[in-house]
Amino acid sequence: MMPMIRPIGPLLPALLASARAATYYVTNATVSASDGSADAPFGSLRDCVSQLSVDGAPGSCLFLEGEYAFSETVEVRGLRGEVDDRYIIGAAPDAAVTLIGTVDVPGPWIWQNDTLTDGTVLPEGHWVAEMPAGAADPWQLFLDGGMQTVARWPNAFWHDRSCFNDTLWAHGSPDSTYCGPELRDVQYAGPCRLVDATYDHPTDADLASTGLNLTGAAAILNIGHWYTFAAMITEHAPGWGNFTYARDDGDASENIEGWKVNKYKPQHDLYYVEGLVSLIDAPTEWAYDRASRTVHLRTTADDHPAAHRVQARVREYALAITGCSYLSVRDLSFFALTLYAAAEDNRPENDVHDLSFESLELIHPSAQKRRRIHAARPRRAQRLKGPARSPLEARAHAAEVLHAGLD
Repeated sequence: MMPMIRPIGPLLPALLASARAATYYVTNATVSASDGSADAPFGSLRDCVSQLSVDGAPGSCLFLEGEYAFSETVEVRGLRGEVDDRYIIGAAPDAAVTLIGTVDVPGPWIWQNDTLTDGTVLPEGHWVAEMPAGAADPWQLFLDGGMQTVARWPNAFWHDRSCFNDTLWAHGSPDSTYCGPELRDVQYAGPCRLVDATYDHPTDADLASTGLNLTGAAAILNIGHWYTFAAMITEHAPGWGNFTYARDDGDASENIEGWKVNKYKPQHDLYYVEGLVSLIDAPTEWAYDRASRTVHLRTTADDHPAAHRVQARVREYALAITGCSYLSVRDLSFFALTLYAAAEDNRPENDVHDLSFESLELIHPSAQKRRRIHAARPRRAQRLKGPARSPLEARAHAAEVLHAGLD
């Protein structure tokens, strides 16, 4: 009797997919020659993704154990897997992998407790070090993995979560005025000037008593009835109980997209200011001076930063994914870094669908970039116009627009 031969049609695609799928490896070690094999892994994710594109068939890019600092965002484009045959970017089996968007700030660190070059007398001493050569301006700082607080007044901190306490904001006065053309409450029309009324709240010090010149600081303003905005202080002097701020790029008649101060009730204003070196007066506070490219920091116990790992964030994204489908990103930790996935437009070749993100740990994936405004006039972020841009091009363009200003 002839043995029964069962049809294998349903299994054939899976068998072919298994046969053709390639697995490549990525290392953080220095490599001289590589083919992506376990014995000669690629030295960067970009090289591995490029190889997947050349292969034209679903495969895997797997990181070997370790920490990977991303000096650039890797664009992942045009990887089209299938339901049962996905592309994979992830960790090798049993490998602990962390992708970071920071650079170490090794120093040398110098204690500074006198007067800055601009004549500002420091209220307290702190540590100072230069950013590494070639590194971008940072917007977030970590000490042994713990996020430090951008120096601010009134004081509030990340480490004890007091930064979420609205009673630690300063208060505005009914004498404040607003300059936006969207304003309906015309009785408050005038320059964009906030007049401090924190002296009416006995638990807080008032603006004038700080004795600081806050010109160039970021002002975080809860002035839109319930909306909050960020602007730059353009005019202030020691002893002043008010400051003028910029909400546009020089044309006060043009509204910034996102500023919605139609209803303005200055007696409800709350605010705080941040970002100047002169505001550092408590442990865990930091600031960055763009002119000198120096990081200023007070450690938790004012001990030497050399006893700790100091990391400055300089990158947003590890991956920018577009025009992909049936792609999995899995088993990775992200520190001060995240990933981006979106269709650029409505064209089918740029469609994004059936992506999966599995067992990812994201620690401090997002952060404001107000730290980049020091000593620079803010510009508004304009809606991108013209030909379609890739995610990287769009992000690069936005960074260029916002380089001297707030995001």
